[in-house]
Amino acid sequence: MCGIQKIHPHTQPTARGETTPLHHSIARTLGVTPDDGGTSCRARITDLEGTTLGEGYAGSANPRVGLDAACNAILQATSEAMTNAGLEENDFTRIYAGLGLAGVNQKKERNLVLEWGFPFAGIFLETDAYAACMGAFNGRDGAILILGTGSLAQA
Repeated sequence: MCGIQKIHPHTQPTARGETTPLHHSIARTLGVTPDDGGTSCRARITDLEGTTLGEGYAGSANPRVGLDAACNAILQATSEAMTNAGLEENDFTRIYAGLGLAGVNQKKERNLVLEWGFPFAGIFLETDAYAACMGAFNGRDGAILILGTGSLAQA
């Protein structure tokens, strides 16, 4: 099932027990959600209300084909999206990335991606199947079938 799971690795508790991003006001926080495919990568930067601020594109972002190439494609697409949103390089520290990548259900692959050195404020990392299911059903129950460079199904 594709249920909502919230993870922000760079957060701190408030007096009321909530969490807020470290070093950033909530109004300045942005998100990027790359579509990390085997053929191409598309990144979309949004504000907290979901308004699209910019999009960018790059080549394959499948870590099974090559971790460095995939991570560099994610950065390239994100950088282009940042430029199109009127952001600068130092704005990476305001961006929380939601990455859905093939193979990260394997502990070794997951750790390699998390340790790669992305400049984001934080990363939410899940499989591409999970990301597709979340996107299709917004956290509600559902099932997806993906037929692209790779094929998979998730319910």
